[in-house]
Amino acid sequence: MEALVMTSHSSFHPGSSLQVFADLQLHQKTPLPCTERDLTYNTSLLNVNSKNEMPKLLAEYNSRNAITRLINEQTIWMKTNHNTNNTGFTTFTIDLHLRYPEQEIIYKTTFWQMIKWFLVQYFPVAGILFVICKRVRKFVFTNNVVSTVQMIHSSKY
Repeated sequence: MEALVMTSHSSFHPGSSLQVFADLQLHQKTPLPCTERDLTYNTSLLNVNSKNEMPKLLAEYNSRNAITRLINEQTIWMKTNHNTNNTGFTTFTIDLHLRYPEQEIIYKTTFWQMIKWFLVQYFPVAGILFVICKRVRKFVFTNNVVSTVQMIHSSKY
């Protein structure tokens, strides 16, 4: 999946570099489908054959179900010291430092996935309860905790 992030900074001073420190967050509009491979966003955001106009690119990206955004963004603007390279131009550097915090991703489960997790949770609990009930029953009847009476029914024909 290709992602897009946008940052901006304005300053009255000419700059030689911009450093951005931020967290990259996934934003979902609706739950993701639960399939083995989702190839919906496995295409390039930039089309080589067209003029990649920024408003069109942002509009297409924001229409996606899952997008990324920068949160906790902090920027450092470094003023230029008017040093030029061999071509006579000043270089500008953007350093982007991203952190990927733990996130909760919501998805739709299928019927068979629900059955699988039901069985995974049911059998251990059922097994433990079966063993406990079996031991309690054995203890009660071997130690005569409950008095029992044997009744013999005779049937006449």
